[in-house]
Amino acid sequence: MKHFLNKAILGLILLMVITSCSRQWVEMGEKPQKLPRLKEKMFVQKMDSLHAMRPNYFYSKIKVSYADEDRKVSFKSSVNIVEDSALSTILSYAAIPVFTAYLDTQKITIVNKKDKCYTNKFISEYSELWGIELSFENIQELIFGLPIGYIERGKYHVLSTPYEYILSSHKKRGQKKSEKRNKSNLIYTYKLNAKGNGLSSTQIYSPSDSFKIDIKYNDWQEKEGRLYPKEMMVSLTGPKTSAEIKLLFNKLKINSPRKLSLIIPESYDPCN
Repeated sequence: MKHFLNKAILGLILLMVITSCSRQWVEMGEKPQKLPRLKEKMFVQKMDSLHAMRPNYFYSKIKVSYADEDRKVSFKSSVNIVEDSALSTILSYAAIPVFTAYLDTQKITIVNKKDKCYTNKFISEYSELWGIELSFENIQELIFGLPIGYIERGKYHVLSTPYEYILSSHKKRGQKKSEKRNKSNLIYTYKLNAKGNGLSSTQIYSPSDSFKIDIKYNDWQEKEGRLYPKEMMVSLTGPKTSAEIKLLFNKLKINSPRKLSLIIPESYDPCN
């Protein structure tokens, strides 16, 4: 389900299969500690609070390591975001800018410096192409380290486990029914860390085609009184797809006003 890869960050994502906690405990020889109980109402309140914590301006360098069945590649990028307004990014390989992109709430413009061409499409066109609604908000959620696809004050379910804090859009029984019947609805699962003050991972699963994205937050950094991703690992898995990406964020700047723009050289033609 390639639309998930594009939805998450339009080419920047995908990475590593998450090892189950129970397996980790066996391998490490450590006995898990039970966590204090977190009631559903309090869990949802924490998630609502996390989802609402968005900076006005965001800037970061990102080192990306990508691998799938056919290739492995590493490149560097920089990302600028003005909340609920625009995003610009530059992808560089061997210190040479190769692609620049500009996104607003309506359109996505990509400039291919290598082939000296550009594309300029409405986000809705990509939605139709990939069969799922894309939004500028989802891209912000990924970069900011927020729960992707989360709906504030929505209906969610705490999955019972004494060792992890897990919230899902479906009950366990509902998940099994969706998987068995190959329903088209998406299943969102969010895990909080042991302190209950930040995300540990996010999973998005499509039962209709057995496609799954796992996002694991390995490390965080604090700026302006809140946490942002420092190291993020994402895996994309499906019957015919397997890809991994590691994202390392550095030189993070928060709430430093920036004006975003994109220049398309007059000599560039639309990409074929």
